[in-house]
Amino acid sequence: MYVTILSGHVSHENWTTLQKDYQDKVTRHPPRGLVESALVQSEDDPTLWHIISFWQSKEAFQKAEDEDEASLCVRLFCDAGGVPTRRRYHLAARYVRV
Repeated sequence: MYVTILSGHVSHENWTTLQKDYQDKVTRHPPRGLVESALVQSEDDPTLWHIISFWQSKEAFQKAEDEDEASLCVRLFCDAGGVPTRRRYHLAARYVRV
C-alpha cells in the first residue's frame, strides 16, 4: 500500500464547504486505486486539515495522478480557500480492527 497525506489550512468559514465537498466528491466518486480515505481536523490547530489516503500501490496513485484524479482532493482544499501540500509514504505496517 501507499499513503498520501494532503495538508492545508482552511479558515473557519470554509470548514463546512470542505467537509461537504469531501463527502460529495470523494466518497461518491473516489479515484481508481483509492482503498481508504479520511478527512481529519487538528485539535491543536482547528484550521489545519488533512486528507489521509490509502492507495492500492504507488503505481495506482501515480496512475490516478497522471489521469488528474488524484488532484480532486487538492481542488477541495483550493475551493475551501486553502493551499495544500502533499506528502507521500510507503506503508511500513498497519493495524485495522474489523
